[in-house]
Amino acid sequence: KVIAQDGQRKFDREYGCDFLAGNCDQMFKQAWLDAATDAHTKLKIEPVGRRYGGLDVGAGGDDANAFAVIHGGLLVEHVEVWPSSVDQFRECEKAVRLAEQYGVFRFAGDAVGVGAGIEGSMKQIMERRKAEGKQHIAFDPFKGSLSPEYPKKKYRPGSKDLVEDVLPTRKSQAYDDLARRLEITYNAVTVPGYRYDQRDIISFSSKNPNHNQLMQELAQITSEWRGQKLYVDKYGDGASPNGADALACACAPRRQPMSINPALLEMV
Repeated sequence: KVIAQDGQRKFDREYGCDFLAGNCDQMFKQAWLDAATDAHTKLKIEPVGRRYGGLDVGAGGDDANAFAVIHGGLLVEHVEVWPSSVDQFRECEKAVRLAEQYGVFRFAGDAVGVGAGIEGSMKQIMERRKAEGKQHIAFDPFKGSLSPEYPKKKYRPGSKDLVEDVLPTRKSQAYDDLARRLEITYNAVTVPGYRYDQRDIISFSSKNPNHNQLMQELAQITSEWRGQKLYVDKYGDGASPNGADALACACAPRRQPMSINPALLEMV
């Protein structure tokens, strides 16, 4: 029962006195991260479409804030990391300013735990912006502790397992999908003739001033099987991987809001 709950490695370390037993497996191989750096240039793919953002708020101290900008669902253009405070409203205001600066008019934000009050803050900010005649910026709350999106889909093409059979939470789904895309990107860059869908490619811009920090944060993300499900965590004693979490918010599978052509409404 303990092994099913905590995982074999933790059981071996805590109960078997195996002090060399690791806690988890590194989720993103260094070779994947290297291949994905400027992958859009290597594969001659031009990012198109809108920019989307991801926000991870901190709680002060060593827990920083981070805002990630993704162009066309493909290119990680920019990741901003800055010290956090207990004034969450002020941090949300800065995130909105960053969104404007980088042409982002919709972003997701971690809305559980430390970020539990972020929805209310964003609503107040948008009401004030509306009164001032400023551009509306939509906010999508990301609640990583909830069940995964599309739980009845196949976990992988050809797999007998469903998403809900493998992934316990939306956070694990976000990081697992990023790992899937990174592996595809690695194969696309390194394997001649490898066939892929451009929508699966993920590329990290080397022009991002925080590129190295983001790579280090992604390298510390770990995964572990507990029973039949995959759990995601971080290892080591370093600071929380806020940039990686902001990226996960931005890239997580999500249900898109329905868009209705105004011309169709005129016909009703």
